[in-house]
Amino acid sequence: MPTEQSTKDKSQLLVTKIELAFNTINQPRVTSDLEWEWDAKHQVILTHFARNFAQDILTVVERNVPDTWHSKNIKKAPNSLREQFTPYGKLSTEQKIFTMSATKESPGLILIWWPWGHGNTYSLRIGLLDTQYDLANHAPQPWWQRLFS
Repeated sequence: MPTEQSTKDKSQLLVTKIELAFNTINQPRVTSDLEWEWDAKHQVILTHFARNFAQDILTVVERNVPDTWHSKNIKKAPNSLREQFTPYGKLSTEQKIFTMSATKESPGLILIWWPWGHGNTYSLRIGLLDTQYDLANHAPQPWWQRLFS
């Protein structure tokens, strides 16, 4: 398990990348409004923002983090990933988890996209993945095996 400081440091790399992407697409108003804090319960960094920023932030996340998991495809995720999703509970329709496997240059990352129930606020958590995964070599379980998992 990564230490709290290494998680913060490595997660900050992605935050910096997101902020650079926002500046590139000329939206500094969004990054100046984002305040990041440490979420000790999940060992991730966390920010909250209003619904009017959600689409801009989601666009940047989708461009920079290749794998998206949601309520309809979460059971097709590799077991090693699904185990790491467990602390966040069952995903509702609008909630998403984005992942990027580790490479030689960067750690594996997890981003949790969490619209709040009232619909006016969103949160985004960024943390490290404990395991590496390869979707190209991952064969999802047949439906009858998923029934019992």
